[in-house]
Amino acid sequence: MKTATIGQVVKFAAPEDEYEAAERFVVCEDRGDRALVQCIGGFDDWSIKPQAVYPLSDLCKAERVRRIRL
Repeated sequence: MKTATIGQVVKFAAPEDEYEAAERFVVCEDRGDRALVQCIGGFDDWSIKPQAVYPLSDLCKAERVRRIRL
């Protein structure tokens, strides 16, 4: 990814396992070559949602949210 748009749904470009492959994030801030993202799903009942900063090169646009079977 070269740029991120706030509200865009993204995923890992090269996931290391099936859990990373299923993970989806929404972009909260574009920080130049990095993006602040928030996890989608699994944290709906939390008052503070987990966020992380990833390099844009580690992310790509996600077509849709996938569910993982446990």
